[in-house]
Amino acid sequence: MPSRAAVILLTLAAIGSTSAPTQTRWERQVSDQLRVIATDIAAAGWRRAGDPLTGELRQGQDETLRVPLRGDVEYALVALCDEDCRDIELTVLGAGDTVLARSEGWSARPMLELRPSESGKYRVVVTMSHCSTSPCAYGVGLFQK
Repeated sequence: MPSRAAVILLTLAAIGSTSAPTQTRWERQVSDQLRVIATDIAAAGWRRAGDPLTGELRQGQDETLRVPLRGDVEYALVALCDEDCRDIELTVLGAGDTVLARSEGWSARPMLELRPSESGKYRVVVTMSHCSTSPCAYGVGLFQK
């Protein structure tokens, strides 16, 4: 019969082994890049306004994220993707599908700045425009001044 201490240790080991999901190489790339960007833009007064939003998309796919934003607060959204991605697009939509901000051109790291007039949940559309090896991992960082 195992001792009480052995049972407790086995239980703690089982709990610890299931607590954090393992990131893929591509998810780690995205997480690392988001940390670097957060440090880089902090010098301009930006600070994190929530946890990064991450996912995977195939070329030509998009995903709509719902992001709570407060009115009259200046925000920056930065998107990026793994090494197999060459172009990712961001679009922020308001009420009635009004485009509030959209990335333009060819970029694997677009940054949008906006100041919504009203508080609410806004839609952020992430589009994977070019992904050489699908799916590509992406991340969106939300920052505020």
